[in-house]
Amino acid sequence: MNMNMNKITIPVYMSLTTLPMRLIHSKTQKVIRSILNSTIQPEKIIINIPLRTLKNHTYPLHLLHKAPFTHPLIEIHYVEKDRGPILKLDGILDYLYQHQIETKAIILIDDDILYPPHLLEILWKYHLQKPNHSIGFTGRKWNINQEQLILKSYIKKNIEKPDFFPCDLLETFHMVLHPYKNFKNRYDE
Repeated sequence: MNMNMNKITIPVYMSLTTLPMRLIHSKTQKVIRSILNSTIQPEKIIINIPLRTLKNHTYPLHLLHKAPFTHPLIEIHYVEKDRGPILKLDGILDYLYQHQIETKAIILIDDDILYPPHLLEILWKYHLQKPNHSIGFTGRKWNINQEQLILKSYIKKNIEKPDFFPCDLLETFHMVLHPYKNFKNRYDE
């Protein structure tokens, strides 16, 4: 962990996608500011923008050249293929592979939810306790799979005493953390 701007930087890359209308109405900007106001900070926040969107719509690119997008932690990543909702994950994996970056974890976030300042710190704390598991706040349980855990107590607003439980599908609602090692061989196949 590094100290930067009086905050601890954890070895995590965050990823999100956004839509032109959310930029125009400043929703994405508010989300980015909420992450930048976290008690700890990631190494980078990657915003994945599909090139198809730029060609098919009037995209407000000028907004990406203003605060908070000019913050040193923010990087815009233009991607060839728009894979819909999976772009948050696919885009960050592509970015890390292209730049030959190793990190401990990736965190997927939504572009329309404001995050409390301590949420990233809490997620990181529980990742350190369960470093081989994906951890999130919303999921579905079909069959037991010990590789994905949900901080069930977050929903109950009691995040100091988590109640982990296994699930089959973690949803990206709020935040979800995945150990990078679970994906880093993706391009070796």
